[in-house]
Amino acid sequence: MGINAITADVLDSLQALVRPGGRAATLGTQDIEPEVLSARAARLDPALAGRADRQYLRACGWAEMEAIDLHPAADVVLDLNQPLSSQSPLNARYDTVLDMGTTEHIFDVKEALFNIASLVGEGGRVVHFNPVQGYCNHSFVLMQPTLYFSFYEANGFAVRYCGIVEYLDEQQRSARLIPVTQDFNNLRFSSANDSMVVVVAERLDMRPRSDLVVPTQAFYRKLFETRAKLGVDRLPDPLYREILGDVPANHRARLLAAAQYFVTH
Repeated sequence: MGINAITADVLDSLQALVRPGGRAATLGTQDIEPEVLSARAARLDPALAGRADRQYLRACGWAEMEAIDLHPAADVVLDLNQPLSSQSPLNARYDTVLDMGTTEHIFDVKEALFNIASLVGEGGRVVHFNPVQGYCNHSFVLMQPTLYFSFYEANGFAVRYCGIVEYLDEQQRSARLIPVTQDFNNLRFSSANDSMVVVVAERLDMRPRSDLVVPTQAFYRKLFETRAKLGVDRLPDPLYREILGDVPANHRARLLAAAQYFVTH
């Protein structure tokens, strides 16, 4: 788990949606590339010089921060494969939970997402940077935008942002951020380069962990609900193609035209 110059710049670009402030938790202890700190030198707190991760998060705007990890050196030692107790003081403890590349390493993704949702308080944000393509053998799984749309919208959150960070070189010194404005089925994006899905979700509903649900994938939920609403077994072709994601906004050229580019030196 780590924050490089590209992910730090992308996070900065989403600041209005992430809304840094209050108490943050990082999933995993974070390695911070030196240039990330040097680019923010004027905002660094010398009192935190022994903890680069805390220096960085303070420079971003968070007042307090804790690292959650299996490693005994973490501020909070926690196995995200295991359900968080309803009595845990970690429930709703954080204003922001930052997943900068951890959930894909958790074997039980369902428990991990339930735990992550439980960690954040009302109005708080969860921020994900997880592999979506490439990264061969880096983790147990590659994540997809529809996982976050489906899970968070079924569990009292609103997805405030979704996008794809596509690295454009092997050294990860340049990238483009491609907004994903809807939960398009069969998103018209593919790349041979390592790419991450970036999601910002806001908690609106403080339901207990016991009330969180395993969602149906959004494509199938929309399909079933529309069939039931119309009382038909087969949808008219134009409506089916819309649900399928065969719409102009989901064409590759449209997606790439909205990309924002990042370059570091």
